[in-house]
Amino acid sequence: MKKYFFLSVILCLILSNCASPEKKFRKAEKLRSKKAFEEFINDYPESELVERAKKRIVELTFWEQISSGLKEKPYQTYIDSFPGGLYIAEAQDRIREIRDFKKVREKDIIDSYTNFLGVHRDGILADSAKKRIEYLKPAQEKFRMIKSDTSIIALKAYINKFRDTGYGKLIGLRLDSLTLVLAESKILNNRKYRNLPDNFDSLVSYIKANPNAKNIKLAKQAFEDILIEQIKITGPGYRFIINDIPVNSRVKGYRYSMRLRGRPLKTTLYLGTASPSFSITGTIKFDSIREIIFTDYPDDKIPLMLPEYFPSIILECTGRGPTSIMDPDLHYSNDSVWRFYGEVHAIKNYTFKGNPDDPLSFYLMENKGAVFLHGKGSVVKGDSIMIFSN
Repeated sequence: MKKYFFLSVILCLILSNCASPEKKFRKAEKLRSKKAFEEFINDYPESELVERAKKRIVELTFWEQISSGLKEKPYQTYIDSFPGGLYIAEAQDRIREIRDFKKVREKDIIDSYTNFLGVHRDGILADSAKKRIEYLKPAQEKFRMIKSDTSIIALKAYINKFRDTGYGKLIGLRLDSLTLVLAESKILNNRKYRNLPDNFDSLVSYIKANPNAKNIKLAKQAFEDILIEQIKITGPGYRFIINDIPVNSRVKGYRYSMRLRGRPLKTTLYLGTASPSFSITGTIKFDSIREIIFTDYPDDKIPLMLPEYFPSIILECTGRGPTSIMDPDLHYSNDSVWRFYGEVHAIKNYTFKGNPDDPLSFYLMENKGAVFLHGKGSVVKGDSIMIFSN
């Protein structure tokens, strides 16, 4: 009887030992522990599960490196690299949380952060949300007092104090609404605009609905003049601005028009009789002194401004006669308007890319810089830093 008992014990031990690699591997997965997988490899070096254990170690090492991060891309990389990963659910939750926080941060008001914490109270960004709520409390308190105010001075003072909050942006929208009424009243009462719609919204609708109307150019000019008048009343507000463009108020600004016309051919650029000239592809001339338009020929691969010929080249647009475009300390004139229909390089280390159908337009303002007006395009600083896209 004893003999059979010992044989049964030995058989059980053998069977237990045969099943142990799978059990230990599953246990290591449950623990999600690099140490457990390393021990598995040491205990069962001949097991067919060793390669999987090694891959798990690589996966866990990567997770340790990214698990405290606040950017979406590393978590997406984890999901793509380890489709059956041990932290797939957590990675997906982190991505959702980061995306939700971005949306909340755009609104940047206490109610949004409170709702965020209701969903992600234990998330990696919960502390950031709580800190932001405390920071926003003074802005919220003042907002409740001033949100119905009609004083432009009071609203501007609030914005200056709480510019970096969502409440500042909300008051900015209110200020825009109030000043838009003042601006459209001043501009559209001008006799030359008497046949156009009598308010800004109707003017915008008219421009969109009648692109080929005889007075479309006049309508677009009225649209732009209203925006400029609004900026003069309130300042740039939350508009995109390039503040290192030097603007000189001692010289009255004009609006030039500089366009590239015709088919590609070898021609020469002239910027006034006293300006230097150089060869480019295309034809350029001044149209009037009411606009400034920068563009290059759509099929031209060579930039309009050629830094390899003139390393410090910038375009001068004061409207006070010909001035060398080689002057690196040149100041641009206050109250000028720039429009970009194509791509222009080397203006104070910026590259402007405009849409021919809806040119990227800027208003030059003393002590502020180049303020975005309207249009489609982008601005790149240096070789590759995208600072604006619309």
